[in-house]
Amino acid sequence: MTLRKVLLGTTALLGVGTFYAGSVKAADLEVTTGGFLRFGVAGGDLDSALGTEDVRDYDFYTDNEIHFDAQATDDQTGITYGGKVELEADTNSGGIIVSSDDTTGNISDVSAGDQIDEAWLFMKGGFGELQLGDNDGATDQLKFGAYSIAAGTGGIDGDGPVATVPLYHTNTGDATKVTYFSPDLFGAKLGVSFTPDGGGRGSTIDTDTQGNTENVFEGAVQYDASFGGFDVALGATGIIGGSEAGGTDPEGYSVGAVTSIFGFSVAGQYFDNTNDDAFYDYGWNVGIGGTFGPADVSVNYGYADSGDDNEDLVFSATVGLLPGVALNGDVALFSTDTDDLDVGDLDDTGLTGVIRLDINL
Repeated sequence: MTLRKVLLGTTALLGVGTFYAGSVKAADLEVTTGGFLRFGVAGGDLDSALGTEDVRDYDFYTDNEIHFDAQATDDQTGITYGGKVELEADTNSGGIIVSSDDTTGNISDVSAGDQIDEAWLFMKGGFGELQLGDNDGATDQLKFGAYSIAAGTGGIDGDGPVATVPLYHTNTGDATKVTYFSPDLFGAKLGVSFTPDGGGRGSTIDTDTQGNTENVFEGAVQYDASFGGFDVALGATGIIGGSEAGGTDPEGYSVGAVTSIFGFSVAGQYFDNTNDDAFYDYGWNVGIGGTFGPADVSVNYGYADSGDDNEDLVFSATVGLLPGVALNGDVALFSTDTDDLDVGDLDDTGLTGVIRLDINL
């Protein structure tokens, strides 16, 4: 994209309010639906993986969402605008939110999540893209790691029991924020986000001091290049902010990459929570994946340091069964070790697995 096109797109954006104020109608937007339906079986050492005691060694679970996308493009300015709502369709109103103590890492609270997973509006054109609402920030959208090439339910970023170590530095999740992405320039894209309150979502005007993060800035850059048929994608992210009473300031960075070689995809990442009060200091992950016959397969390894070693090795596979239907599976070998935190012996190792049937809507 040339600099001239970027400038023209910016000029067009500034003129939208002047020429179209109050003229947009619902009929101007094309609304489509999508989402997914998922049914899974989890088994193995679930008490160790989930941090609970005396639990059954298997269970069924679901993960269902309905997505509504609204979009239109203005012929005069070339600006595309719209929004997206992701509705949780499970009976526990958006899953279970598990909160952990900042010092020990122990589970401190378990509660039902929101019925709406994410909801945001956007405008994009030659100037880049602006996102407003409850959505992942720039660091989450532009990061790379072993999970980027994982099969199954996501490898080390898969469904609960197989995802036992952190994947990257602290972030703001789906808290209400403003995010801007630059247009692609010579293969590079920049992203920045600002979140007033890490616990604020939806229509709530959250000005309390309940220990959430606040005034959080995220920055990220992603670069894609091809050298003689050799493709590589690089990502770097960073976050800095404050915290309310009793909270931990979010500070950290990550670097990651994805490439392909000899028919395989290879990815890796290093992350560091630079705040000394963070439960996990730093970590890294690597992965490799490929296609064998009807199956996509991958192996992910993740490590996180909390004063001691925490490791997760996940073998994953995905097989397409019918159009839009896939069978996914992960098997994880994990080890947790938190003796140095002086909170008792929390060491544990185990084996877990999940099998999940997906239908994409």
